[in-house]
Amino acid sequence: MPRASCPLTRSSATGAPPRDSSDPDEPAAGLSAPSKVRALHRAQLFAGLSAEHLEEVSALAAVRVLEAGETVVREGESGDALFLVAGGRLAVLKDGAKVRDLEAGAVFGEVSVLDGSPRSATVEAVSASMVLRIGRSDFEAVSYTHLRAHETKANL
Repeated sequence: MPRASCPLTRSSATGAPPRDSSDPDEPAAGLSAPSKVRALHRAQLFAGLSAEHLEEVSALAAVRVLEAGETVVREGESGDALFLVAGGRLAVLKDGAKVRDLEAGAVFGEVSVLDGSPRSATVEAVSASMVLRIGRSDFEAVSYTHLRAHETKANL
């Protein structure tokens, strides 16, 4: 299976990902809405969602561009979002030891979002990477909407 590429754009002067000056908390990554939908579709967590629901989730997902070595979440911290790897490679560290790598389509942080427990591991970028961040309240709203849609179909 071919590896998904990470569509990162780089500043020609510095080699760093460009930043969107209108929102300092969300780097500009040039990831289009259809690209976000495709990234979500690859993830097992979102596999059962319709195209319409994937578009809704896509609209709520913030893009975050990571440089190699940058930490996304830290073991033991509280978690208010889950993440989907859109490109690149990240490492999962437990007690400082590497447990596994994550690549495009992998989801992490979902346990903290679902049950409120602290992060069970640290995740950091091994290479230039891109993740989609979906906050707890957005995830809960989309999950509720998706469940309601299934209930409605089942009652027809």
